Amino acid sequence: MGLGESLLGIKFRAWQHYIPGKEKTDDNIDFSIRTYPQVSLNTPAGSAQRGIVEPGPQYYLPTEVTAQLGWLALDGEVGRWIGNANAPDQWGRGLIAGHAFGDRFEAYTEIYDLQAINRIGDQPKQRSLTLDRANHVRLLFMGVRSIQSVTRTNGQPSWIAYLGMQLLLGHKEEEVPDAKP
Repeated sequence: MGLGESLLGIKFRAWQHYIPGKEKTDDNIDFSIRTYPQVSLNTPAGSAQRGIVEPGPQYYLPTEVTAQLGWLALDGEVGRWIGNANAPDQWGRGLIAGHAFGDRFEAYTEIYDLQAINRIGDQPKQRSLTLDRANHVRLLFMGVRSIQSVTRTNGQPSWIAYLGMQLLLGHKEEEVPDAKP
């Protein structure tokens, strides 16, 4: 047991389309394309030496597409992990579907596949397929056990969890007061 790697990144929304006739706010985006480059760094607790995580650093370059189809929110992702001498390059693919029930509660189901492109030494190609159900509040959390996993270290399914906080940065458009007749 030990700490996993630290994942640092930044999300950039490259393009968005708003619902016609509605105010241009994040709540009224019906389609967007974004990327969020990340770097995975090992923690100082020695987890890489104990085989809990692959030695880092590794880099992730994903593209994400989000669409709102009526009440259903969809989010698809394809990305490439750039490994190192100890970790293979990998393709990540995923799809999330869900619904926001209010301002403070959302429920989603996600399927995610991570598959190695190359092998390291004579080890089998790595692959991990996960299915999870996540509930999101402004303080984000998720926990899941993989369905299928082939890893270099032990070949066992893995547990994945995250905890995060959403910060919305950038220019906020001024609200236009209602015109009084």
